[in-house]
Amino acid sequence: SDIGVEAETIVLGKHSGRHAVHQRFTDLGLELEESQFEEVFSRFKILADRKHEVTTADLFSLVDLKAEKEDQIVLDSLQVSSGTNITPTATVRLMVNGQRLEDATCGDGPVDAAFKAIDKVLGTKGKLIHYSLQAIDGGEDAQGEVTVTVKFGENLVGGRGVSTDIIEASVLGYLEAVNRACGRGWIKIQEKNVS
Repeated sequence: SDIGVEAETIVLGKHSGRHAVHQRFTDLGLELEESQFEEVFSRFKILADRKHEVTTADLFSLVDLKAEKEDQIVLDSLQVSSGTNITPTATVRLMVNGQRLEDATCGDGPVDAAFKAIDKVLGTKGKLIHYSLQAIDGGEDAQGEVTVTVKFGENLVGGRGVSTDIIEASVLGYLEAVNRACGRGWIKIQEKNVS
């Protein structure tokens, strides 16, 4: 059983080439069109730069992130500041329908500040109902998977984010929920912010 664990753990690294990564996806039964593979491969390279080893679970999460239709709101950058005797602050820059928008705000913690900054950029008001975090795999460089349930008006929507950075994973999960709510017509991005 130790060999099986090793086979699952040591998959690919930052020096793995395009063909090796494509072959591994094929071995896992994940058939991707060329354009899909290019997007997933670029995400793989970013992840491989952050992590020493990219596991099978990581590969599935990379494909999962691209499973739904193209998001209209995408994280461009995130900067947080927190610590003892410091008010947690987050600056979030988003790409909204191709336009770059940025804002900053404070919160009860770095995750709360980031969620509030997203709402400030978009002119939305989400209420966090549920938040959970779990490690996808072991080790110091493990990815964290965050799942959130957010209430917009009377509607509940879920989101999921994965990253080696917990705050980034949280933001990606929140943005997935925002995109789903937009797609269902439950929230509208304020026109003044995107004109």
